[in-house]
Amino acid sequence: MAITIFQDLARLQSLPESGPPILSLYLYLRPAHRVEKAYRTVAKDLLKDLEARLSETDRALLEPEAQRVREYLQEVEPKGKGLALFASQPRNLWVIFNLPTPVPDYATFESTPYLRPLLAALDEHEQYGVLVVDKRRSRLFRVFLDQIAEEGHHKDYVLSKHDQGGWSQANYQRHHEAHVHWHLKHAMDLLLAVHRQQPFDRIILAGTEEPLSELRTLVPKGLRDRIVGTFHIDGDAPESVILERVLTIEQEVERRQEVQLVEDLINTARAGGLASVEPEEVLLAVADGCVHRLVLVEGLSQPGFECSTCGALWLRPDLSQCPRCEQPVHAHPDVIERAIERTLLADGRVEAVQGPAAELLRREGGLGAILRFRLPVTVPAAGETTPMT
Repeated sequence: MAITIFQDLARLQSLPESGPPILSLYLYLRPAHRVEKAYRTVAKDLLKDLEARLSETDRALLEPEAQRVREYLQEVEPKGKGLALFASQPRNLWVIFNLPTPVPDYATFESTPYLRPLLAALDEHEQYGVLVVDKRRSRLFRVFLDQIAEEGHHKDYVLSKHDQGGWSQANYQRHHEAHVHWHLKHAMDLLLAVHRQQPFDRIILAGTEEPLSELRTLVPKGLRDRIVGTFHIDGDAPESVILERVLTIEQEVERRQEVQLVEDLINTARAGGLASVEPEEVLLAVADGCVHRLVLVEGLSQPGFECSTCGALWLRPDLSQCPRCEQPVHAHPDVIERAIERTLLADGRVEAVQGPAAELLRREGGLGAILRFRLPVTVPAAGETTPMT
């Protein structure tokens, strides 16, 4: 197995700037859109708008790429929360990324691929180094998202245990233990060498019980903070089995990180810092481009209103005019989803939390934000209006 994400990204980044244009298409795969496959309509609209902006020559070049995208979305249901697609038949290019995080809907047709949203989405996820050992062999893997690749392996000659008694057995046993120790040092050297070339964000140690126990003692001080888990497994276990165990630990790490994120968010908001856990205040911050990171309970959904003039989002029922600018508002079936879209368009990040973190945030209203700067206005109470600044 290989981490094709890195291979595909490297190919895109190495494409020459001169040459036929490349279609770059991003889709936010909203949960509501999956039911009716509405992402197909979004893609068609994006391509239609893109075509209208192009010259006659470029429109002719775009059409076969657009047709291929339409056919693909008709036949295949994308996975994850975001899709990034790059296509150019003259360059023999067709690369697709199914992303676990949302990306803003966008399409371009330029001589180079538009990679900024893709790089931002990939940057939110961590690379795991997984060192698997037994008494004779070590294997090092890199795991990213749901892909695994072997980064290196090492095998040492280690004396077998001696079954005879007496002095000979004790002497032989010492030699056996020394050989195992040297082998595990070689395994750790392999980990360090690869880490220096392309660092791991997190590290997991695995293997059979005896060598794994000793391996823990050999981790250098500079890597100890990166160790997030261990598990017992045969040294020759298939990559698919190793990946499954790693993804379980990765989910546990993510849940702990989410709890820390929500706790920091709540504490910062209560201290009057650049954060908020008041839902309407958060929605106004989205409208004003203040949000660096939107944090919400996974699956949160709420109907509300959007102001056609100032863009403010409201959760209040039966609203006829914007409490902030007194202009007409229109009903929106899900203002939370709208807040996600607008955060992404403003180059903000979105974090949907689960488990214990979701419970913590739900007590505060289910929605929070880390802010770029302080809100320019306060949230008007029901029945009040506040002039725009």
